[in-house]
Amino acid sequence: MLMKRKGFTLVELLVVIAIIALLMGILLPSLARVKVIANRMKCGSHLADVGKSMMMYAEENRQSYPVGGIRGSTWTQFNTTTPGILQWDASTRELAFANSGKNATISSCLFLLIKYGNMVPKQFTCPDDADAKEFSLTDEYKSMGVTDTTKMIKEISDAWDFGGNPGTSCSYSYHMPFPNTDDVTKSYCLDQTSSPGSPLCADRNPYLDKNAKDYLSDPRIPNPYIGTTDGEYHDDKFKGNCASHGRKAQNVLFNDGHVAAELYPNCGINNDNIWKFWPLYSKTPTNTEMEVGAGVAPPPASAGKENTQYTPSAGSASPRSKDDACLVNERNDNKE
Repeated sequence: MLMKRKGFTLVELLVVIAIIALLMGILLPSLARVKVIANRMKCGSHLADVGKSMMMYAEENRQSYPVGGIRGSTWTQFNTTTPGILQWDASTRELAFANSGKNATISSCLFLLIKYGNMVPKQFTCPDDADAKEFSLTDEYKSMGVTDTTKMIKEISDAWDFGGNPGTSCSYSYHMPFPNTDDVTKSYCLDQTSSPGSPLCADRNPYLDKNAKDYLSDPRIPNPYIGTTDGEYHDDKFKGNCASHGRKAQNVLFNDGHVAAELYPNCGINNDNIWKFWPLYSKTPTNTEMEVGAGVAPPPASAGKENTQYTPSAGSASPRSKDDACLVNERNDNKE
């Protein structure tokens, strides 16, 4: 006699489905948070690798960190009218940079860690940077429509920058390595002898991020400030943070080689905003002046107020003192 097979009843099946749906509803947010944390840790690991490579580079270059370009080069931010350096795949440094303006990019500085160091393009892309892509010679030449192999370089290390649109392949910012364009005799780039607490590299500057254009449409709005009575840091909506990690924090590489996920961008030596330059004042700023600024004021001896008209155009941003943190990068699109 054949046994009758017993299966799920409709009610049992619906109960099982409901339980699975409930478990998914509970677990998915947790998994998403785990992914965010994992990506931030991976990004931090990339920056730690940058720090190690920087140290190795400095050991072989009289304690100096990498600076792209040739003698007299200044930062010429990539945009539609100024396409970065002259030729990213040139055969020599002079051909790569020696145009009329001696243009150099921030990314061309960091690319020297690939060219002369032990780093690879993948280490310069943050996994949470939505528009970042690993630099590839094959993909770059394909996008340029170049098919003649005789016009192509063969090795990544033969290049001078992350291609023709370097901001899309380099997620990280760098303490301004070029001289102050207002006074070329003043240069506050960092080296191995600089303060260990100086921010050296970090995630992409939100003022130079196409994903933050609408969010940061008014450069005065996101500025953290000192309250008139409590003297505490204010940025409740985290508007001053980078976009890559959901505006919850930014990874910052310091000059001593350690990397920290900073909750706010005010983490320089004087607790100033690492994304902006801070002109020094000869007197302690008033409460009104500090409210207009963007960070906790330094001690009276070096009191400063942030420039509220910060414009991230080519060459406009430079540190204003040896302890001023001003981290910049190339844009991740073709527009100003």
